[in-house]
Amino acid sequence: NLDALVNNEMVSHLNPAPDPELFQTSGSSSGWGDQMAVMGPQQNDAKQAVGGELPSWVLPGRSVWAWYNAEWTEDRGWDETTVEGEKRYIEAAAELGFEYTTVDCCWQQWGNND
Repeated sequence: NLDALVNNEMVSHLNPAPDPELFQTSGSSSGWGDQMAVMGPQQNDAKQAVGGELPSWVLPGRSVWAWYNAEWTEDRGWDETTVEGEKRYIEAAAELGFEYTTVDCCWQQWGNND
């Protein structure tokens, strides 16, 4: 049962709010808007998690995720969380026919020219 996980404010208390220039929100009181991944077999699981109807831009899909494959290196930091590392995951998602990639961490270190 994932209700306890999605119906708490832990994430919003541990993370800063996302940049409104980058992410749409629909007035969520959690501070996180609707930027969440809901894992469940039915679309109704996502509707229940956000408390109602989903915005039209929320679409189901599969995602690749680099976190567990990240490797720390002194010269590059977290290797798979660089822009170049993320591009490899985007290409892998396309090859697999997946709709999304999940950027889990370290995006804050990317520069404006990346």
